[in-house]
Amino acid sequence: MKHSHNDPTQASPRGFVRRSRNPALPRTAKFTGRELKLLRTTFARVEAQGEIVGLVFYQKLFTLEPSLRLLFHSSVELQTRKLMDSLHFTVATMENPKELVPELEAMGRRHVLYGVQDHHYNLVILALLHAFQQVLGEAFSMKVHAVWNRALRFIAEVMIRGGSRRSGPQVA
Repeated sequence: MKHSHNDPTQASPRGFVRRSRNPALPRTAKFTGRELKLLRTTFARVEAQGEIVGLVFYQKLFTLEPSLRLLFHSSVELQTRKLMDSLHFTVATMENPKELVPELEAMGRRHVLYGVQDHHYNLVILALLHAFQQVLGEAFSMKVHAVWNRALRFIAEVMIRGGSRRSGPQVA
């Protein structure tokens, strides 16, 4: 397969998720109206082909790290539905961190129980960007790649932060 200039599997190490020492919201939580619209319009196209996205995503994820298969105990179809539902909620509430962040942190805590480790998030991001690229084709421009990369890294950072908490959500 030929790699294009925006092939997510060719990402630089600089973009990898790192655990934040600052409990404040990551600054990537702020998206412009134009970026939110881009996330939502491209996700609508992705969601419409959710089954294909799921197959491409999991195939790529398990190619990147075959041992991750052991973390999944239900069908790819069920996992795909959960993934699409989670992304749908996230995209719909991206501009409302008070609603979104506690949900992502709780999801991060659950994923720790499933055996997810911090470094797995980078693989998930790469596999999702690859799946989006495959489904969106030419519409997966550099701008679309950049906004999705930022959104997915925000999601991963918040989930990692949530997974690092031993107790329930902390109220400020």
